Amino acid sequence: MVKKIKKFLVRLFYAFSRIRSEGLYWTICELLQRGCLWVLWLILLPITFIGHLFGYRRLPVITERIGHLAAEIDCFLKLLEMGDISSKNKKFFLLAPPGQVANSSLLEYWKKYLIVITNPTYCKLLGYMTRGIFMRYDISDYILGIGQSARYCEVNAKWDKRPPLLKISKTHREIGEKALRAMGIPKDAWYVCVHARESGYSPKDEAVQDYRNCSIDIMIPAMQEIVKRGGWCIRVGDSSMKPIQKIPGVIDYVHHSLISPEIDVFLCGTCKYFLGNTSGLFILSSVFGVPSALTNMVPMTSLGFGKDDLNIFKLFLDKNTGKYVTAAKVMQLPFFEYRMSSSYNRNGYELINNSALEIKELAIEMNERIEGKFVEMPQDQKMMDNFHNLLKPNHYCFGSQSKIASTFLRRHQHIFDS
Repeated sequence: MVKKIKKFLVRLFYAFSRIRSEGLYWTICELLQRGCLWVLWLILLPITFIGHLFGYRRLPVITERIGHLAAEIDCFLKLLEMGDISSKNKKFFLLAPPGQVANSSLLEYWKKYLIVITNPTYCKLLGYMTRGIFMRYDISDYILGIGQSARYCEVNAKWDKRPPLLKISKTHREIGEKALRAMGIPKDAWYVCVHARESGYSPKDEAVQDYRNCSIDIMIPAMQEIVKRGGWCIRVGDSSMKPIQKIPGVIDYVHHSLISPEIDVFLCGTCKYFLGNTSGLFILSSVFGVPSALTNMVPMTSLGFGKDDLNIFKLFLDKNTGKYVTAAKVMQLPFFEYRMSSSYNRNGYELINNSALEIKELAIEMNERIEGKFVEMPQDQKMMDNFHNLLKPNHYCFGSQSKIASTFLRRHQHIFDS
């Protein structure tokens, strides 16, 4: 009950934030639209109930967002595979209308496991019908985790050493290899996908989400280091992102003529690792078993979902004292799970982005860990354990097995060792 109340209050706070940013006209239109949808739902209720009795269940995946399209279905299928969900007499389906799918190529991979409905009319009708409890399977705690932990962490921990559900198909591999040659990357070369979240992809909710952004420019030294070590860097994302300067060994793929959903999936699913931040694109790599090195993670309970992921965080600066806030105190802050830009300023905190040096050190450590060359010091594990012990069941990534970069822990020992 406490979790439900907390979840409701957070959603209410989010709604008020949207109202303040969008204005009265938007609010009235939104209320009228929602009212009409519930009336339609009542009209269709008898048909919906019959469908429910026949075992049809919709997975209400937010298909427009790549993180949800990847993680929510991956989480569901892993639970199904491990026997935590019974599929007896059940027919699970997904609504994916054209223009509302973050990556159509990834969707093709999920069609092996689920009924996927793409017809716009059927999608709209079934969307109305499944707004209530009938013909609907609840996945709201998989990665949304508002006021509670994301179940995806627990599921991946339980999945442990099993292979990923997805692997790049032969057709996609052939397409991807041709694209690599066309971009000038030689055969058998290794590469890292690089991504920095910007405001262009989803401007409608940027007012409450821009605390997650960071500049691609601060990742340039890390990319240069990767190239120095013999690798290539491929900048992924979408075409709204600002172009980066020309750097030997770095491909600004988001502005390349070859950009496509198929190549997106291939690159993220075959790179040595993904260098990103608090944005769902890194999960596209995760579902193919590729580890991620994640920068500027925020809030501090946000971590990668895989055991081989490596994280560093945005730091909290107390505006009143001018000092950094310790991890122990940050975990106790009441606004911590709100995950909205306004929460930080209102409570007197400034978010400090990772420096170019910290990100470069992260890339070096990730590379050395993958190659089995990184040497951990005794205090590294102690600080890592201290941090994981701070995570409680109501924190977003409670149960995550991913690590904090040792280089970051050493640099900010005063924050993590108290």
